[in-house]
Amino acid sequence: MDGLTRHGEFADVRTAGSTTIYDRPSASQRVINTLFDKGATQVVERDHFDDYLIVGYKTVYRVSLIVEWTFTSKTASTRTTTPDTSGAVTSLPADVKAVLVKRYPKTEYIQ
Repeated sequence: MDGLTRHGEFADVRTAGSTTIYDRPSASQRVINTLFDKGATQVVERDHFDDYLIVGYKTVYRVSLIVEWTFTSKTASTRTTTPDTSGAVTSLPADVKAVLVKRYPKTEYIQ
């Protein structure tokens, strides 16, 4: 499928030769607001991103990143971005592959 596709709070562009994903660029404000409405005095959102480089059918590299927002009110926050463990790999983790194959069955050949 070519063109922009929306999936909840993110979107992607898929062509025959590539996939580009666009994650939301900020914290989950709706959830943050709800927690403060319920009396929270601080809310921390931590997102963990793993990107895999797949060449042909082999997974060869993983890049990992943690993005954390610390809110002290609905409108006051700080953002911290921290690189996590990255490096060469020999396969996708089993749980990641299971989700990939469930959504895109033709990717089962990927190691």
